[in-house]
Amino acid sequence: MKVLLLQNIKGLGQKGEIKEVSDGYAQNALFPKSIARQVTQDVLNKHNLAKASKEKKQIKHHEEIKNLFDTLRDSTLVTTEKANDKGSLYKAVGIKEIINIIKKQHGINVSESIFAENYSTKEVGVKKVSMVSLGQTCNFTLEIKGK
Repeated sequence: MKVLLLQNIKGLGQKGEIKEVSDGYAQNALFPKSIARQVTQDVLNKHNLAKASKEKKQIKHHEEIKNLFDTLRDSTLVTTEKANDKGSLYKAVGIKEIINIIKKQHGINVSESIFAENYSTKEVGVKKVSMVSLGQTCNFTLEIKGK
């Protein structure tokens, strides 16, 4: 019997996979616990549509990351923050601020999880920033000026 797994099942498969199992195992273990459904044509059609939609989203996400990295690679983002005479900022510039700078200057939304390190600085100057996603690395420079 073919079943669609509704949860990850150790030794059987991952959520969303279609597996062939014995009728007894499906009837006595999987269906009563609501961790699998019998595959019918309707279930198969919905599964295929969901899979195609997921693939389209992944392709779109990969393209967005590639465009982001192409835009930012080896570039310099400049921001002006309030600072004292010694070059210390009154407010730290961290990942959230870097995301806002990217959004303001390039109109691109970025996730915090893409940054290679947890960046935070309270000093005027130039900082190197790295982002990693999908096996690619993007390095750019953040220049913080005081006002």
